Amino acid sequence: RRARPLRYIFETQLVKTLVYNFLPQPNFRNDVLACLTEIGSLDIGVIYEQLTTDVGAAYDGHFETLFTEVATAICVGIGGAGPMVLPDTDMATAFANGSDIDQTFIQNLALFYTCFFRQHLPLAEKAAAANPLLLQQSMQLLVNISAVEDQETFKTCLEYWNILASDLYHTECTFQPPTASALV
Repeated sequence: RRARPLRYIFETQLVKTLVYNFLPQPNFRNDVLACLTEIGSLDIGVIYEQLTTDVGAAYDGHFETLFTEVATAICVGIGGAGPMVLPDTDMATAFANGSDIDQTFIQNLALFYTCFFRQHLPLAEKAAAANPLLLQQSMQLLVNISAVEDQETFKTCLEYWNILASDLYHTECTFQPPTASALV
């Protein structure tokens, strides 16, 4: 059963330990962000498709907390440390001039945000009710990462922007063909 691994991830201190103890440490940052990306991209509904939707909804609060804590660590800072990245950072320049570790970090940021938003954007929006600046800064950071001149990073961002634009179009615009009388 998959319930045990999910409980281990969300009902222990695993996420908090990763975010507060290891994410701020440059030596662990890339590996931790990769782990958090895997956690943030989980689609609980698919995992529990045989069960009721209440099971997936039971984890919504955990995903909101995950987004809030990771985005805070990245954009604001935690434990007395400043932000890892300012939202208005020129990510293309940072990537071009950065070390391999810095470039991997930027790629991992793109993966975290795109994977999380793809699966849980409504939860990030819900979390933004308490702190709207956090979601805005995260999106701004993703916009800036989109300017990085690395084909894989660009494709990662472009795929997400395409999904977001399509979702917005289908949510906000409903095409209604003209009635027969309008064609006359």
